[in-house]
Amino acid sequence: MSLNQEDNSIYIAARKFSRKYIQIPPILDTDGIKYTPLGKANAFKFSLENSFQNNPEPYDGAHIDEVNRAIRRYIDNPKPSSNIKLTSPQEILSLLKRINPRKATGPDGIPNKALKQIPTNVITFIIKICNYFLTIWKTAHVLMFPKPRQNRKLPGNYRPISLLSNI
Repeated sequence: MSLNQEDNSIYIAARKFSRKYIQIPPILDTDGIKYTPLGKANAFKFSLENSFQNNPEPYDGAHIDEVNRAIRRYIDNPKPSSNIKLTSPQEILSLLKRINPRKATGPDGIPNKALKQIPTNVITFIIKICNYFLTIWKTAHVLMFPKPRQNRKLPGNYRPISLLSNI
């Protein structure tokens, strides 16, 4: 086992020794049993895709056309962004006071404990970040947790939890 700071292997090894490590059992999928992490991930992916389907027809074609026209009008003639309420220093300070330092980090990797300890002069930079919608804020790490008292071999018996960025 090689430990490397870049791929979180040190953290994973330390976590295995410091906490109870529960391994996901083999997952029973439509085309067999999955043992590898990639196979399990694909089984969860297909299970979630089946759970979150588009609404079945009949659709209201007139409403869809109306929505498409409204979107096209907005794209062709966007309103000035001055109507958007920007983040204020008081709002950031209030959120940082209430943030739970023990919550898990999201894709940004910034722990809440670190955010609570930032100096007040950094608030200006956080405001600039918050007033610009970053692509990373559109992503989440999805973790699958088993439902209590359910068969852990079936991918449908897990619930997804999304970890979002802390900022």
